[in-house]
Amino acid sequence: MRLATVLYAFGGFLAAEALNIHVLAFDRPASLQRCLESLRRFIGEQCAQGHNLVISIDGPHSVSKATHDVAKQFKWECGRKEVIWREENAGVLGQWLSIEPGDEPILVVEDDSELATKGFTTIEPLIKKFSSSPYIFGISLTRLQWQLGRNEKGGWRRLDLVDESFPSVVTFPAISTWAQILFPKHWDNFLGFLSNLVDEPIDGSIYEKWFTESPRGVWSRHFQAFVHSRHLTNLYLNLPDRQSLGVSHREAGSNTRWAKGPDAVLAFDVKGINISEIEPVHYNHCMD
Repeated sequence: MRLATVLYAFGGFLAAEALNIHVLAFDRPASLQRCLESLRRFIGEQCAQGHNLVISIDGPHSVSKATHDVAKQFKWECGRKEVIWREENAGVLGQWLSIEPGDEPILVVEDDSELATKGFTTIEPLIKKFSSSPYIFGISLTRLQWQLGRNEKGGWRRLDLVDESFPSVVTFPAISTWAQILFPKHWDNFLGFLSNLVDEPIDGSIYEKWFTESPRGVWSRHFQAFVHSRHLTNLYLNLPDRQSLGVSHREAGSNTRWAKGPDAVLAFDVKGINISEIEPVHYNHCMD
């Protein structure tokens, strides 16, 4: 039995400066509708560049019919659209690892996410400037919040200690898991790394705790081992008033038993933020 079936696709555009967009969905049709509509607004006037969209619906079919209807009926004018409806449950880990690298940067969005209007206009200069960097694997659209490990006093060291006194772009060696741009070379290298992975935990990493609690729901533990071994880092935006270009509504799912609401304030006016000439700084709470 095939794990997935391509159900719906139509032709679009191809362009040099474009994104390969992957939306990971399950049985949350209202959340998926909100996510897809925000994605269209996120691309905004850059639609003609040809951003291909893949909507991956985790199985089984019996619980995903309504979500499939939302995905199939959604009109995507910015490029080619493809809907994949999985016949079996792959889990969060399986969905992420099924993303194939190509030539364009990859935007991965989980279905309970919402993106900022015209946010791509803000992020595009960073893509152009750093997509070929040997040290930067991507750009997060989420707020500064990630935790990696314990400090010498036993407490969690956090990226959200960054405040508005820091530059508009900071680097941090952790991936965001619901709104992340991945540069294709590093994603391809990660998939190769994973096929030869020696499963050795990173001492003190919070990813180990998460992975123990949910092995099929925490794929980021494997990516963190890759980042740590290659000394890579991720770009995060430090927007005013703790805003972000992507928020998670934290709907009930594999990692949350009940809905918790948005994790941050969605940025609605990003026109005045000029990040194209700002060099990122390394601000690392956890891997020193």
